[in-house]
Amino acid sequence: MIKAIIFDMDGLMLDSERVKLKYRNMVKKELGLDYENDTISETFGKTLAEIRQININRYGNDYPQEKISKRSRALWNEHIIKYGVPIKKGLLDLLKFLKDNEYKIAVATSTYEEETEYLLKLADIIHYFDIIVTGDQVMNSKPNPDIYIEASKRLSIDPVDCVALEDSPNGVISASKAGMKVIMVPDLIEPDDELKKTADFVVSGLGDVVQILKKELI
Repeated sequence: MIKAIIFDMDGLMLDSERVKLKYRNMVKKELGLDYENDTISETFGKTLAEIRQININRYGNDYPQEKISKRSRALWNEHIIKYGVPIKKGLLDLLKFLKDNEYKIAVATSTYEEETEYLLKLADIIHYFDIIVTGDQVMNSKPNPDIYIEASKRLSIDPVDCVALEDSPNGVISASKAGMKVIMVPDLIEPDDELKKTADFVVSGLGDVVQILKKELI
């Protein structure tokens, strides 16, 4: 019996990945870096430290990670101050449904704690969540299962009784390895055949999740 729903954050609840990617590419272009060959799926779901290492491996030790991060973060912060935090269509209705039906609700995001809490408060949705697990609170990031295992422990609910909602390949693999059912809601990356086998369901938007919970995951 499904007792808990665990949400990823960026790209799943918040329509932030495409905005952040736009600003990172803008900064890389300004610095004359070849960003066209970046592999999006390689970095989504990773911590900042791991993304830094991936870029160093690709571009060498002179890769200006700190400069890119600082400038792109400043642009992202300007964006959310001006326009607010963009949330995905169907999110609020889904959160209200889960609360009304007494599911436990959690967040499992690779974003660090300070930024996670800031964004969820700014989006005015932090009050929906029973627990929040962030990338700096676990040893290994997605696609390792650590963050979902930790979430189930804090909820005191067995992983088999949890459903994870994810948008990225690394997130889907992470939740599946933890022993949870996984609903993928693709954002920037469409699933290949292998990923479709890993996810239990692939839907086009958060609005489809309620029907799956009602019909398929009773």
